[in-house]
Amino acid sequence: MSNNNGNKGLKREMGLFSAVSVLVGCVIGSGIFTTPGKIAASAGSIGPNMLAWVLAGVCGILCALVYAELAPALPKAGGAYVYIDEAFGHGPSFMYGWSMFFGNFPAVIAMMATAFASNFALLFPGLGLNDTGRRIVASALVIGLALVNVLGVKSGSIVQNIFTVAKVGVLVVVIVGGLFVLKPENFTTMTTQTVE
Repeated sequence: MSNNNGNKGLKREMGLFSAVSVLVGCVIGSGIFTTPGKIAASAGSIGPNMLAWVLAGVCGILCALVYAELAPALPKAGGAYVYIDEAFGHGPSFMYGWSMFFGNFPAVIAMMATAFASNFALLFPGLGLNDTGRRIVASALVIGLALVNVLGVKSGSIVQNIFTVAKVGVLVVVIVGGLFVLKPENFTTMTTQTVE
């Protein structure tokens, strides 16, 4: 594919804000709205809960540093595919690409769409969405976003910008709100579990 300047390569149609939005959107997924309660319930108290998040953060930083070193060393589009191809050859990179296409990406997309549909049903209880209704909402979301991306990078980045600003805005409200509503109970047992 050639761009408007006649040079081979991908078209540069995203600005800095859109590029940062894509990165933030990849790092802060729907999991931040669905998993903290489960982790807190498993941890049982604030100490193990915070330790789990700190360890996960350290692992995430180490992974980011690896990519920060690899990206300028191999400035090509393709991410991990390029790095695996350079290190191990075409066979492993080919397998990685197709395994992500058939194994990882569909599962992640389905998980995010399902989380959206579940929260959508809670936000609009008047709709009375049952399991089938939530599946329809999740499917419509996937199809709608796929169509937006088919229209081009610019339309996809606009939608990404909107979702990222909304997501970060909600997190900021929760964090700042939590600072003003600190209670001693927040630092004791996180959940009350009953055994039947």
